[in-house]
Amino acid sequence: MNRLWPILAFAAAAIVIAVLLLGGDPDDGDSLDMTEDYLEDEKNPELMTSEAAKRKRERDAEEARRKADDAARPPPAKPILMLQGVVVDDETGSPVAGATISTEAQRQPCPRSPQHLHAPPARGMRQSSVAATSGPDGRFTMTLPAYWGPKDAFDAFATAPGRVPAMLCAQPWGGDVTFRLPKALKLKVRVADQHGRPVLGAIVRAKPDEGVKTDLGHVGHAMSDEHGYCEIDGLLPGDILVTADHAEFMPTTEGPLDPFVRKEIEIRLLPAMRFTFKLRSDDGSEIKNPTLQWTTDGMPPHDSLLVMPVTPNGPPSAPRAEVNSTAVRVPCDHGFVQLELKADGFEAMRPPPEPLPKEGGEKEIIAVLVRDTSLAPLKLSFQDPDGKPVPYADLGAGPPSITSLDGKEIGSVTFTGGETLNFDSLPAGRYRIGKRSATYAPAEVDLEVRAGETNEVTVKLKPTAKLKVIFRSSEQITVRFRLRRSGRILPAFPEGGLTPTGAEGSGLQPLRAGEGGAVFTGLSAGQVTVDVTDPTLVAEAKTVSLREGETTEVEIDVRKR
Repeated sequence: MNRLWPILAFAAAAIVIAVLLLGGDPDDGDSLDMTEDYLEDEKNPELMTSEAAKRKRERDAEEARRKADDAARPPPAKPILMLQGVVVDDETGSPVAGATISTEAQRQPCPRSPQHLHAPPARGMRQSSVAATSGPDGRFTMTLPAYWGPKDAFDAFATAPGRVPAMLCAQPWGGDVTFRLPKALKLKVRVADQHGRPVLGAIVRAKPDEGVKTDLGHVGHAMSDEHGYCEIDGLLPGDILVTADHAEFMPTTEGPLDPFVRKEIEIRLLPAMRFTFKLRSDDGSEIKNPTLQWTTDGMPPHDSLLVMPVTPNGPPSAPRAEVNSTAVRVPCDHGFVQLELKADGFEAMRPPPEPLPKEGGEKEIIAVLVRDTSLAPLKLSFQDPDGKPVPYADLGAGPPSITSLDGKEIGSVTFTGGETLNFDSLPAGRYRIGKRSATYAPAEVDLEVRAGETNEVTVKLKPTAKLKVIFRSSEQITVRFRLRRSGRILPAFPEGGLTPTGAEGSGLQPLRAGEGGAVFTGLSAGQVTVDVTDPTLVAEAKTVSLREGETTEVEIDVRKR
């Protein structure tokens, strides 16, 4: 028996080696290796477990539902063509590749430059997406999703490096257009401090000088690099003003200058002292309309009066009893600056003079405003001739007039207008307050404001008198004129307009002789004189009597001298 063990061991080893070398193929159909994966093989449903079969039925049902939904869904609507066309060189007609085509809502004036050329995007914000870009052949297509639907006509712009921008006004949807871009001038600008050191991150803007009719080719912006340099592209010959601005300096403007004559300029910035304020009220009441008056020493002094942009310090629902201001910049070419803080209903606050470091700097000032008990609020309500309430906001543009009947200097007065006209804080005293409107005759009321009281007054409005002015001439003449009463020049509203014209020292909008004239409203009853103010014309002044609620017509003959 002992002799058999070596033979049996050898046989066993041979069997093991044969199994290892000749092991069965796992895909062999004769294999009986019934693993879970194999039982779930959908190609062998007879071998699937009941759970695997259930999951297969659920997947099949879901796939059938998806196919049914896809079949029932209408095909996607085709995008709407907004604009298509080509961008070419204005001189040669060759295509311009890489031009950016953008659109804006239709508005005046037209032509004008696109809004994105007037200022760069705020730091940390992305530039708006490009509407379309011209290809190598200069062509572009601008489409929008079908759900937008065609809208009103729009204004379209094309800009490209080294080219003057082009604009097409009032484009209909689906149009095919051609933009012609002339070659442009570039202005190289270096921004430096007072010592000639480069200023990084200055915003440089160009705008047309007074008298330049259009800003296409005269507007642009750029940002200075680490060497202080930037380029404003897309310019035409003509006078422009160039302003460089940086948060740590005072803005500085150079010009007028013509980029055709001057290809490069340097702008040196004066350091600024930047003040921020935390304003608090002593009684917890709301801080309204805070202002800052600052005046430097030296000759000549610098000064400015600012309405302070502020944000509440706390949740939006909390009273604005504490507010924070944005930075106010003061030029650092003098020794000291005197600050004066005011807010409606509070005493003026004058902290000690602040030094102005030559290199600029920043400082936060905490100011507690004290309630001024000598001031009082005033509310004016308005009624039409029938006694019905008229919201102050419906009386149109233009601020109210306010005059002290005590001969006191009023200074700056803040007000708000909605349903009523509200003055939050007026010094006690007697006042005459007036308001002009295109719908009613000028309204004036004399009243007394008493400290410590709630002062409310109702103003009864009267119907407006209207004046129709017609000029007669045998020639095509544009006539400038004005209205007078008792030696005073009268403002008036062109019928249909909301803004009065013809204030002291100016005339009403000029009229063409022989074109039917124009009607002016917002006038009170009484005598009015019409004067022609153009010294090159001969015309006799005429005086007419206006009646409340009626239109009076006046005709004046004019001729050239």
